[in-house]
Amino acid sequence: MSGHDNGRQLEIAAARATLLALVRTTAVERVASEAALGRVIAEPVLARIAAPHYRGAAMDGIAVNSRGTRGATAAAPVVLAELPPGRILDEHDDVASRACVVVDTGGPLPEWADAVVRSESTRRAAGGFEITKPVAAGRDVRSIGEDIAANAPLLPRGHRVRPFDIGALIGTGIAEIAVHRPPTVGILATGGEIVEPGGIPAPGQIIEYNSRMLAGFVHESGGTPTYLGRSADDADALARRVREAAGRFDLLCVIAGSSHGRKDVTIDALAACGKISFRGVAMAPGHPTGLAVVGDTPVVAIPGYPVAAAIAFRELVGPFLHASLASPPLEPERARAIVRRDTASRLGVEEMLRVCLAADGDELVVAPLPRGAGSVTTLVRADGILRIPASSEGIPAGATVEVELLRPRGEIGRTIVVAGAPHAFFADMEDASRLAGRFVRFAYLGLADLDAATALAAGEAHCGLFRDRDACGVQGARAMLTQSVAGWKGYELTGGGADPLLLALTPRLLASGLHDAFDAIGEAALRSGFAVKSTG
Repeated sequence: MSGHDNGRQLEIAAARATLLALVRTTAVERVASEAALGRVIAEPVLARIAAPHYRGAAMDGIAVNSRGTRGATAAAPVVLAELPPGRILDEHDDVASRACVVVDTGGPLPEWADAVVRSESTRRAAGGFEITKPVAAGRDVRSIGEDIAANAPLLPRGHRVRPFDIGALIGTGIAEIAVHRPPTVGILATGGEIVEPGGIPAPGQIIEYNSRMLAGFVHESGGTPTYLGRSADDADALARRVREAAGRFDLLCVIAGSSHGRKDVTIDALAACGKISFRGVAMAPGHPTGLAVVGDTPVVAIPGYPVAAAIAFRELVGPFLHASLASPPLEPERARAIVRRDTASRLGVEEMLRVCLAADGDELVVAPLPRGAGSVTTLVRADGILRIPASSEGIPAGATVEVELLRPRGEIGRTIVVAGAPHAFFADMEDASRLAGRFVRFAYLGLADLDAATALAAGEAHCGLFRDRDACGVQGARAMLTQSVAGWKGYELTGGGADPLLLALTPRLLASGLHDAFDAIGEAALRSGFAVKSTG
């Protein structure tokens, strides 16, 4: 069956629901517990044996019956007779009330013993041990099932196995568990302009890396990716490739998109061999994302721009894979941050704005990154994604927003945000700082000098590197910074085979622990071939 629906476009939630309606939960298989890391459990897991499965000592010492320790004082110590190994007593036996056995932490207790006297509270005496304080029943004893009882619930259906879960599984006698088979995802690239990694691209050609990026996302989501190579920009040839591949996978991704570009034939090819569900999603980046069903297999048309491809996976494909495993999607960590300048957005499209987050005391400040969908390095630099709803024309200055984090919150707290573009000097400083045990990270907004100064003034960045001269009628960096960034501190950088540079640090950086990274400024300058002089 094939068909086209004149390019129906959907909101993100509707597009996600359309794709999720096609989910088929993957089959169940059994794997060894020790090999189950990252797998999704297909049925509730109950402890096979209790943990611990015997009464044991929680400390080194002597196992005793608490009745025999009553009345012990420093003035009138009680002497307990040490029993030989293997001696069996009944707990009601008179000998048991005045007996003891040396035990190590984790060792089993004899039936008649109900407490442990720690080694430091005993003293050797003739034929046994002397104690000066009584102990209560249960003292320093690990009871059967203290951690978990036999047949008690251990892990639920839909749980993704972590390293300590493996320990709990094996420790409670579970050698293998039922898990869902990883969903399989075929990834097919298109375009005559792409070359495989390792090749040298000519002008007009690009190295094909979207497929490898998507494969990494698939792995993270618990799936198994297969790269199918590329197809030419020909609708008939692409349709043949899609027909051949569709039945082999739980999901097929065709990288190119569904826009109306001159060479984009993806949707026409999918329409020739399947039914189009939608073409276009009201999101940016990622608007050209489309969906078709070929046979019983969902086929997602992924935009060719790398940021758009990543967003399409994040919003649609990732949730599909989690649903295929009957597991909840991974919710991103979130952090609240302040927007210091008006941030415009297009009405009718939900925008996923990539941002850095600049620490300002206890607050985080939003620093927007360039919006181009082809700039994959903005994803590398980004600390998070700020969603701007389709019903909004932007976010006003002063608003507090919630940012979906792309890296751990602790790492963001160690990040120095640079207003300008990446520079070897900062790379050298970052590396020198890390070698000294200060694991700071430098993130770059990529702004030109005037915009960089504005970002410093707004608190969106901690520092910047400027050309230290007037040129073509443009105001010099020192005067520009003095007018806009009160209390800034600078360093002159000369040499390095380049024009003089001015490194400007904001007061908020100077007042923070992040400033310690600049203890390495001398070594960084030496590496980069600069001479450094403080401007005071």
